[in-house]
Amino acid sequence: MKTISCIVLSLLFFSQTFSQTYGEKYDLEFKRFNTCTSGWAEFQRGTALSFDSMMSLNGKIPIKISYNTMDSVPMKFNLNFVIPLPQYKRGEVCTVTVNQKSNLPGKAYFALSSIDENANIVFHDSVWLNNTQWESKLLSFKLNNEKGIRISINYRGNKDSLQSLWLDKVAISIGGKDIAQLDVNRVDKESALETSEVFNKEHIIPLSTENNNCFLPILEQLKDTRIIGLGECTHGSRETKAAFNEFVKSAIQNSKVRLVMIELPMNILIQYNLYIQGITYDNYITQVDRLLSDARYFRYDTKMLAELLDWLRTYNSTSESKVYLCGFDVIHRSYAFSLTRYTGAFLGPKEFFSKLNAPEPTVVEKNKETLKEKLNKLLWEHNYIELICMMENNTLAQKILGKKNIEEYKYLVDDYLGQQALGKDIYEAREFLMAKNIQRAIDLFLEK
Repeated sequence: MKTISCIVLSLLFFSQTFSQTYGEKYDLEFKRFNTCTSGWAEFQRGTALSFDSMMSLNGKIPIKISYNTMDSVPMKFNLNFVIPLPQYKRGEVCTVTVNQKSNLPGKAYFALSSIDENANIVFHDSVWLNNTQWESKLLSFKLNNEKGIRISINYRGNKDSLQSLWLDKVAISIGGKDIAQLDVNRVDKESALETSEVFNKEHIIPLSTENNNCFLPILEQLKDTRIIGLGECTHGSRETKAAFNEFVKSAIQNSKVRLVMIELPMNILIQYNLYIQGITYDNYITQVDRLLSDARYFRYDTKMLAELLDWLRTYNSTSESKVYLCGFDVIHRSYAFSLTRYTGAFLGPKEFFSKLNAPEPTVVEKNKETLKEKLNKLLWEHNYIELICMMENNTLAQKILGKKNIEEYKYLVDDYLGQQALGKDIYEAREFLMAKNIQRAIDLFLEK
């Protein structure tokens, strides 16, 4: 088969069977911020979110976004939501309105993008938010083949303690009709027939968490596919993750899959790739649960991930074509600490280095200790450029790691340094950076 890579993604499918309106599901009136259940993706620094009980608009209290005086950084925030569109007639006008007021010395703007079924941006526009009185800002476009819209509210400010933005609600209309009260699960007869034709019985298989042979019919359908994306209905579903693992095993055994990517930060997963390559010592896997717990990746069953890593390590030990493992999410904030763990992973204890087959093991161990001391010193000094040069030119590091793993390490460091130099908030461009990381891993680990 021609399938040569498998990418494990986290996608969101809408499968509620109860009635729920667009206004409720997508929190268009920002009512759920006080219960921490709002779906608005939120990036913030030097920012405080609250309800301003001193104000009331039509009996509703607006939310207030203000400077957090406890922080010592300039105020920045980004609220955004991707909202699937209900059914519409081509040519109808979609209008999105944000009712707001502000007292902001910096630049705040409301942006709107429309997205097609391939996540390509069809329309994009933005407008400044700079009114000290309540005002509705709106953006409109004609609908053609869009499947959804992305609404963003962004601000980059300073350390002024008085800067604030108030938000009342977001309104979305299509063809002049407000969709806030529409049922998100409403489907007309024509669409129901189309769906039933797509999901016919020949494409449905029993979900298995124990026998990966059940996935063979799917793999046959995907035999000419280069990248496979696996979705999930929710983060934290053990049954779904177990089925994913069985699918990954089946794809590796039957479809020549050689790259597995998981929605975890690159700098967290890079050390586990060493484990499945047989580069780190056997009991290194015992650290997986603790390391991921420290990084607060609560949505992953770390014991299940450890089982998959053990299976991959065993498979690689007897296979001529190695499988590689990568994270593709943006770099986790404990960057330097994870690099220190990485060097500790491959430099390992003395028992591991006896496997290097050197004529004088004591010399190897001495060289190992010297290399470890030098690398850790460079890490704690944040001297990443010299660290990379040392990795590329040190014969012991090359023998232990191999060219591809050193290249991945170099990419990780270069990427981090580039972000630091630009002073960019990586979560503001998360989707772009994840796509870039995926392409880089494919170029590095998969033969053309």
